[in-house]
Amino acid sequence: MGLTAIEHQIQADAEREAQSIAIKADERIAELQASAKLALSESAAVWAAKQEKATAEASKRQQSRLQQIEKHATLAAKQAVVAQVLDAFYAHMVGLDDAAYTAFITKRLADPSIQKGTFLVSEKHERLMEPLVPKGSLITVVKSLQGGFIYKGEGVEIDQSLRTLVYDTWREALTMQIASNF
Repeated sequence: MGLTAIEHQIQADAEREAQSIAIKADERIAELQASAKLALSESAAVWAAKQEKATAEASKRQQSRLQQIEKHATLAAKQAVVAQVLDAFYAHMVGLDDAAYTAFITKRLADPSIQKGTFLVSEKHERLMEPLVPKGSLITVVKSLQGGFIYKGEGVEIDQSLRTLVYDTWREALTMQIASNF
């Protein structure tokens, strides 16, 4: 399911929820109006004024609540899209072919803070990392890593794992980019 289809589905769900709330608000308003008509027979002028005010206030409260629910539904929809896009991007990064992965890692290793040290890598990418890390470095396979690496040098640890990059380091930029498409 593409991003546009997901966005349309989420928006449709939010609109259905908003419509349901509007119907309930209309029903409540109808109940209040019926109550006002019954009370008119007892003291028409006084009761009508009070009920009209109460109905208007109830209507305002319902409208405000509806707007608040719509905002929450829209926010939840956007957050769901962001989570799905981040998951898809992470899966894409984990599935890079060897050439693209090597080019990506080479750029990450260009950080001047990364020198000879210990590199924690995924089992899948160990053979690709061996020629890329600085000479004399130690490579250790960590089964929980899906890609990228964690560098440990003298007094320094730099997490360049794909999970950290996608879900932490790049999250804000990706979120802004996704949000601009709404």
